[in-house]
Amino acid sequence: MLALFALGCMSTDPVLTTLGESGPTELGGVPAQSAYVKPAGLLVDVPHLAGKSLDVVRPYLEEQLGSVLEVRELDERDGREIRLERGSIRELDGDIYQVTVTLPQPMRRSEAMIQVGLAPQVREWLGMALEWRTSWVNGMERVRMGREERDSEFVLWVEVRRFDPRRR
Repeated sequence: MLALFALGCMSTDPVLTTLGESGPTELGGVPAQSAYVKPAGLLVDVPHLAGKSLDVVRPYLEEQLGSVLEVRELDERDGREIRLERGSIRELDGDIYQVTVTLPQPMRRSEAMIQVGLAPQVREWLGMALEWRTSWVNGMERVRMGREERDSEFVLWVEVRRFDPRRR
């Protein structure tokens, strides 16, 4: 019985070594980098921008947030703020740690979350007079939204912080 098993294992058929098809490769068999494409339906792809190097995502910033209006130096622990036409980013040592998006029109929290590439459902919102806050959503440390009015469900802006630069 063991001999039959061993004989069956000595097949000359090729062995499957990978699952699926391999993608495009450059010379030397090294995978080629695919170009980033913002997912359809998003206003700003915050998960793609937050936490990344400013140099890496710079080509997508103006496409998603508009032209640079102002660069303002903050204190040494907070880096600098770059204001753009439709929002702003904050970066420290070249890494983007916060993205703020000005919404084109007032919208509900869940729709605003979708527009910035985050899950619409969160565990809990903390309601304040003029803003909503939550923590640890999709790997982001904090999400804040500016209310249209004191008791309104509609928001005007979304601020997403990937990490706190003061705890780094």
